[in-house]
Amino acid sequence: ALSQELYVKDMLRRYAPHLATTMRSFDSPMADDVQYSPEQCPAAGSQEAEDMAPLRETYMSVVGALLWLAACTRPDLTYTTSVLARFVSNPARIHYVAMQRVLAYLQTTPDVSLVLRPDSKQSGVDIYTDSSWDEKFSVSGCVIFFEGCLVVWYSRRQRTVSHSSAEAEYIAASLAAR
Repeated sequence: ALSQELYVKDMLRRYAPHLATTMRSFDSPMADDVQYSPEQCPAAGSQEAEDMAPLRETYMSVVGALLWLAACTRPDLTYTTSVLARFVSNPARIHYVAMQRVLAYLQTTPDVSLVLRPDSKQSGVDIYTDSSWDEKFSVSGCVIFFEGCLVVWYSRRQRTVSHSSAEAEYIAASLAAR
């Protein structure tokens, strides 16, 4: 089992002041019913931009720490982290609240680990892909299992515009095959 429990606890200790307003516990790192877009980012010189300026460095630091977790041992954070990373240069209050939710989620799941245990019932490589087609650039996700163990995972934006959901799925499958 690969665990980064100490890293998560250290991260939560470091960013504890940013958890003060979030006392709830969450069973998922991101809300299902909220959409995040560049239009939500504050305009330069606006009051929201001034309010977010002191929080921008913390936001960037937390997203960087989440990227490390998502890449190494926490596939459950992959999509959420990729969404938050899109707004690192100019986060809005809604993005900051989403970051706080991820920290609250980590507070309830610091000991989640990646278990590499071959499954005697499964042999070979299993690849699962999916994509969303609700934005200009679709998002592809992939998980790859070897002998029943999760060894590769990612969630990333596709670089081309898909003209149908079938095309977005085809691109996702093509990326996974590579």
